Amino acid sequence: MANKVRSEDFADILQWVALGLFIVFLAILLAAMLPLEILDSRWQVKVISALLGSASLLKGLAHLDPRLVCFGA
Repeated sequence: MANKVRSEDFADILQWVALGLFIVFLAILLAAMLPLEILDSRWQVKVISALLGSASLLKGLAHLDPRLVCFGA
């Protein structure tokens, strides 16, 4: 017999996936931001491009667990 996954179990799995994706997003952003050189224009461009490049990851995260993203789904 095939194992059926209950919707509650699937929701729990998706919640952990969303949390993992959020941690990956923060790691990408942190790696782009360090070391802090706020007045350097190259640093600013690097941080902005990292934010824009990982925006799709954050948008997908909002669909999995809207509580993790402040602006919702």
